Amino acid sequence: MTAILTLSLALAFAPTTPIYGGDNAATCAWPSVVSIDEGTCTGTLIHPELIVYAWHCGAEVTELQLGEDFRSPARRVPVEHCEVNPDGGVGFGRDVAFCRLATPILDVPIVPALSACEADAVQIGRKATLVGFGLAEGNLPQGPKRITTTPIVQFFDDEVFIGGDGMDACNGDSGGPAFLRLDDGSWRSFGIVSYGSPCGEGTYYSQLHLQLPWLEAASGIDLTPCGDADGNWAPSALCTDFPIEPGTPAGTWDNGCSGGPVTDWSASCGAPFPADPDTTPPTVEITAPGEGSVFVTDQPKQALLIAVEAADVGWGFRDLHLRVDGKDVPGTTRIDASVLYDDPALEFKPGTYTLEAVATDLAGNEGISPPLQLHIETAQAPTSSGEANSDTSSDTSGEPWHDRARRRAAAAATPATIPLATVGLPAAATPSPSAPSAEPGPAAPLALLLRRRRPQRSIS
Repeated sequence: MTAILTLSLALAFAPTTPIYGGDNAATCAWPSVVSIDEGTCTGTLIHPELIVYAWHCGAEVTELQLGEDFRSPARRVPVEHCEVNPDGGVGFGRDVAFCRLATPILDVPIVPALSACEADAVQIGRKATLVGFGLAEGNLPQGPKRITTTPIVQFFDDEVFIGGDGMDACNGDSGGPAFLRLDDGSWRSFGIVSYGSPCGEGTYYSQLHLQLPWLEAASGIDLTPCGDADGNWAPSALCTDFPIEPGTPAGTWDNGCSGGPVTDWSASCGAPFPADPDTTPPTVEITAPGEGSVFVTDQPKQALLIAVEAADVGWGFRDLHLRVDGKDVPGTTRIDASVLYDDPALEFKPGTYTLEAVATDLAGNEGISPPLQLHIETAQAPTSSGEANSDTSSDTSGEPWHDRARRRAAAAATPATIPLATVGLPAAATPSPSAPSAEPGPAAPLALLLRRRRPQRSIS
């Protein structure tokens, strides 16, 4: 009996079709809406490092596709890890999950989540814009991103019912967004596709703003630039530059579809961020390896673990990246103030390098760390007795190499000669050829960079 019930539920939630009554998205329209694993579900980028989607899509996500058709995406983006709400489920308004990205997406305009008093804008009769990937009415092929606009119909506890009269989300749009426009002209994401009646007759959405406490706690990311954890208006220096026309094409995918009009400091629920003059640059320091460190390798390249710490006393920290021999290293930009570059690590050919970290704050001030010089040396050939003149023996303590590397990198504060076996990555763990990179030489390094109704259909 249990097996029959499980099979019945699986069939009830099986994928069939997505956006009904919609139009294909033009290039760069709604660029923050992404396909998950080539059409399995739809998700929404609400922060440079995080997408939200539906609990019932599961946590086994490997890749996101950005663009207008997941069959020929403009970008493929790996994820670091995904989590589903442990209290989640279909029909309770907690059909929510998230994925943290392996590296932040910094050039795509992001429509933020609704927060604070902005939730008052979600009213019956107000128009919502729905975006998703997959089939449409008439069995049009799955793949294109499609868009439709339809009214908010009704609230059921923590869920909101949207659509009908042939304008709707459907299977394939699971986890996808419902957007609305605020009175100041900017847009917010407020719904996550969960389940519904037959396609075209409306869909139940989990309300995103009600799930923000769990999302922030589980991800460790502040997802509310204009509010605090309790839903109060508390604008930061990030409470600005929200897209005004995200559905109107702007730019190209070469620049992340950026360039469209954006808001000034938001005042949707109160006074805007004060924006008092901030001319103090952030501080930044490379904490490992230490100045003058020497690494000995018998490989063509040496992988290093590099740790950086930054701080800002003004508007707040924005991002940091690495610079080697005076040149910015592609793929090293991070929006965390404390970074360990280990996935992927940076690789260097034998030579001498000058390493710096560059931090930028939200006021545009730039701080640069004191330059750090490091040396990569080639291990000497064995002597006639069969022993190398340079110690490259493995550590026999039994401590895993990655734990040992992190411990030694964190402790490195003085020049040291450290053999490959104790700090470097083994060949099997070096970054794959597909990782973003810039070929190094001695002068330029390799940069690796619902209502309690019975659910009828899960939108997968």
